[in-house]
Amino acid sequence: MKIGTQTASFINNIHARSTNGQPNPEVGMGVTMLGWTDRYPGRITEVFTIGKLTAIAVEEMNAIRTDNGGFTEAQTYEYLPYADGGNISYYRQDATGYWTKVYRNPETNRWVKGTKGLIIGQMEKYYDFTF
Repeated sequence: MKIGTQTASFINNIHARSTNGQPNPEVGMGVTMLGWTDRYPGRITEVFTIGKLTAIAVEEMNAIRTDNGGFTEAQTYEYLPYADGGNISYYRQDATGYWTKVYRNPETNRWVKGTKGLIIGQMEKYYDFTF
């Protein structure tokens, strides 16, 4: 992820690049999907390959805020699956270890690389109130 074009968050940029020592993806494992400045919880529902690269399907989780902090950086959440299932996103790990969002082009049926990053092994929700 690149600051200013793919993220506005220095912290999300660091998270996207922190791939050394990350666990191998497994079904049921928690993940954090990195946005422009926010972070979203999810869990792995499938591990597969795209060519020679590892890829995963991630189901978004429902994050219910449990603190009374209001508009603050200190946020705590409880994570639960959505009753009717969450949105599914796909990510691919490149040769450097970075996880990048991918999607299928409906016309060519080929995988296309997006710009969002991912953290494997931890589930976190963060809402940036400054945007």
